[in-house]
Amino acid sequence: MRVSQAILEQALNAARAMRESGDDPEHLAKALLSEHERLQEWQKVIAATKLFLRSGMATTEHARLVKTLHEVEASEERLDKQAHFGLE
Repeated sequence: MRVSQAILEQALNAARAMRESGDDPEHLAKALLSEHERLQEWQKVIAATKLFLRSGMATTEHARLVKTLHEVEASEERLDKQAHFGLE
């Protein structure tokens, strides 16, 4: 089930307030904010993929797609390492 942009913004604002106040005992705010950030990163890959396909698979757009994919994958790896060592 998808929520409206207004509801998402309300939830993200509430999550930010919870994190700032240190009142996140079940880590719900942390999880929501983290997953929202991850979704935004992967949406960049989707946008680059669509541009690549619309361009007739041009080499410049292919290079942008590959670069974007590598950046998001590197970000995922950093986050995984931070979580593994409890540095989040």
